[in-house]
Amino acid sequence: MIINNSHINKWLGIGGIGFLLFFFFYGVNFTFLPAYTSQLIAAGVLTAIVIFSFEKRELVLRTDRSIQNVFALWCLLFLWVLMLSVVTMFQDIGLLVNTFLIFFQVFIGSLFFAFWFYKQKYSFRQVMRFIQVLIVIQALFIIIYFFSMDFKLLTLRFIPEGGNLSALHPYRSRGLTHGAGATLAAFQGTGMLITAYLILKAKNWKWTLFDLLCLGLLAASVMLTGRTGFIILPFIIGFLAIYTIYKSRISRKLLTSALLFPVVIVGGFLMMETFYTQVFGGGDVFSTLTRWAFGEFGDLLTRGESRTVNILLDEHLFFPEELMLFIFGDPTTFSLHRIPSDMGLVRRLFGTGLIGLTLIYTLVGMICYYSFKKAPELPEKLLIVVFTLWMFLLELKEPLVTDFRFVAFYLIIFCFYCIAPLQKMNIMRITKSTKGESEK
Repeated sequence: MIINNSHINKWLGIGGIGFLLFFFFYGVNFTFLPAYTSQLIAAGVLTAIVIFSFEKRELVLRTDRSIQNVFALWCLLFLWVLMLSVVTMFQDIGLLVNTFLIFFQVFIGSLFFAFWFYKQKYSFRQVMRFIQVLIVIQALFIIIYFFSMDFKLLTLRFIPEGGNLSALHPYRSRGLTHGAGATLAAFQGTGMLITAYLILKAKNWKWTLFDLLCLGLLAASVMLTGRTGFIILPFIIGFLAIYTIYKSRISRKLLTSALLFPVVIVGGFLMMETFYTQVFGGGDVFSTLTRWAFGEFGDLLTRGESRTVNILLDEHLFFPEELMLFIFGDPTTFSLHRIPSDMGLVRRLFGTGLIGLTLIYTLVGMICYYSFKKAPELPEKLLIVVFTLWMFLLELKEPLVTDFRFVAFYLIIFCFYCIAPLQKMNIMRITKSTKGESEK
């Protein structure tokens, strides 16, 4: 048997990039590491850039107007948050650190991965497939975490618990992260949206069936982490409906997927329940999980109201009463003297004021808009639009548009569509692209 070394090197490269990208998305601060994995990866990329610059003497990052606008707006945001931090004597630097790391950690890392995908001649569909597989791998870890106490205890040795949920919670599963909750559930839900896009782009039935299996695993991971992730379902339905109306037809793969999806979900749920009952000799915890995960949706269908929505509107939605606080904000209200609200809109308004809130949302919206403009076809454009709407809706639950997982996702898309095509892959000095170069 002849082993092709080039194929081995190719798959080792893909495996290595997959490993790095997994821990870039799901930044973990293992007990045996000095920092989060995402920070170490970004630091490695920056170190490589510095070394490369000494060897080549100059690095060129070619830009066009859209890239310059994004950089300029990020600088304005950083300066605004820095000014607020100076005024408050740096008592709370949470917002400042987040804004700083969006560029020097998440952007740098996202640029590296986007360059790798582009240099390897990946299509956008293949990039989404790559990311989908990583999110599904996390889904598997989440499911294993739920069923295996040994795995729970093993991860607890190396991954400190975070958030407001115990790592040994009876049915909330954290997988290979620091904690379960709305943020993890929302990102796993994003994996479901990516999978719906891939079903539209499926080349054959083998991939369609694979995607249906992935949908089942992702839905299970959402159920075990947080109900927030299920809010993605209307967005997925809207995404598929708009595509179908535009095409004036429904493909057999999409129709089959729509018919089989409930079967996969119900079948997978029954398998999990049966397995849990057989392994642990009782279904009390699983019954509690079911009531927690789906009870509120039942109330929404039967009574037309949601307890979570009522709590958010009654207890978490309020605005600064002082005009100066409303306009300028106070960063100490974000973490140090945190206001009693989980809503991203409210926390940002108190933390950075109306000016900072406008800068943040304009920056994120601009990145998604430029990505939308560069996307070549309807499915890609629809995916970006629906993801953007989904992400901003999540702001009504928690401040997620600057959560590093979500930032990494939309920055990889932005870098892949807007930055990588402009570059000569062997140099990276910041310079302005000519009009002809930017349109190639």
